[in-house]
Amino acid sequence: MKAYRLTINPDVVVRTSDGTAIPLGHRWWDDYQSWLASGNLPDPAQTQEQALEELSSTFEQAIQGRLDAEARARGYDSIATAVSYAEEPSVVKFQEDGRAMRAWRSLVWAYAYQELAKVKSGAREIPALDSFLAELPAVPVQEAA
Repeated sequence: MKAYRLTINPDVVVRTSDGTAIPLGHRWWDDYQSWLASGNLPDPAQTQEQALEELSSTFEQAIQGRLDAEARARGYDSIATAVSYAEEPSVVKFQEDGRAMRAWRSLVWAYAYQELAKVKSGAREIPALDSFLAELPAVPVQEAA
């Protein structure tokens, strides 16, 4: 992997170490030009398919992180642990938590895949990750035990 990757826009490169897009005129563009002048060559631009796959992976990891964080905030190790209690007959609270978290997880993934399909088809612009996470269905409100 090289230090920079071209994009389909000739006036933008990506710094591969952190994924930062550097447009022509940005203060880091001079660093890129110096790097080129030293005889280095950037990685080629990703195909649209590769870029969309990377985008999907990034969004999916962030969504999974959000699901797990919300479950941890409720005392569970992860969303998987929380939903494992959905059919727990011995402790009603755990069963209710598990069912609520399982339903929420399903709503989140259904929405996420629907919207990512729109992005891939060009029917929707690529959203900022934080904005996209804010669009996800709300976490179910549960009363404290």
